[in-house]
Amino acid sequence: MELSRNIFVVLLCCGWAAGLCGITGQFQRVSPILDSVTKLRVCWNVSESRVTVAVEANVSGWIAVGFVADAVTMSGDVDVVYMSLLPDGNGLLQESKLSGFNFTDRNLAHSVPVPVPSPAAQLVSASSVVATNGFNGVGNDGVYSLFVFTRPLSPAGGLSLDPRSATGVVWATSFTAKPVLSNGAFTFPSHTGSGGTSGWWTVLLDNTSPSPTCSYYCGLVASTCGLGVQAPSSQFSSYAECLSLCGELVSSGAWSANSTGDLLDN
Repeated sequence: MELSRNIFVVLLCCGWAAGLCGITGQFQRVSPILDSVTKLRVCWNVSESRVTVAVEANVSGWIAVGFVADAVTMSGDVDVVYMSLLPDGNGLLQESKLSGFNFTDRNLAHSVPVPVPSPAAQLVSASSVVATNGFNGVGNDGVYSLFVFTRPLSPAGGLSLDPRSATGVVWATSFTAKPVLSNGAFTFPSHTGSGGTSGWWTVLLDNTSPSPTCSYYCGLVASTCGLGVQAPSSQFSSYAECLSLCGELVSSGAWSANSTGDLLDN
């Protein structure tokens, strides 16, 4: 595990839809909001040998981001990075492996994370960010945890990622639960026991995401399992309802076809 000193930033501005991690221009690629509850978003850069990822969410507990062995079925082993801001202001990163992950009918078969003895991921920075006055998009004000980590594309003993092929990404959050220190080691509370959200996403690391059309983003909304229970958490009762309502609003001009990725969450 790694520790990094926390940076506290106060943001006072108005209107931005690129996400906190995308505002600085540090990252070439920015995802839509992946979770309407915690406003989770990722940004990333990829080189010939490494991927550097920033992840933000409106939580104070922990955030986890993992890469899945099978991006088609979204199942199998997962290399996952857990991150949290500790009470002393330090950032904590713990790399673990999950075995037997399986997404079927939007349900997550949870398994126990096992910390890896020689982690490949490194924590670059950890911060608590206050977004006010619509700085992170309309309706997205709050206190965000923001982490940046880096890992090799082909780590020794870990999952290899091909930036030109589909990569399965899973994520989870805990609203408030912090890691517990016992016998010199940190343990992260389980997702189901501490309350939070989880979901999955498929992306090409070396390409920008598809335009956030209604069909693309309704698929993202449908992949969210929320509030610490084995049930979807969504403002829409079905994928079809999401498509219908989104299409009506885009046709009427109320929503822009190229910005639904954020507007659907507000």
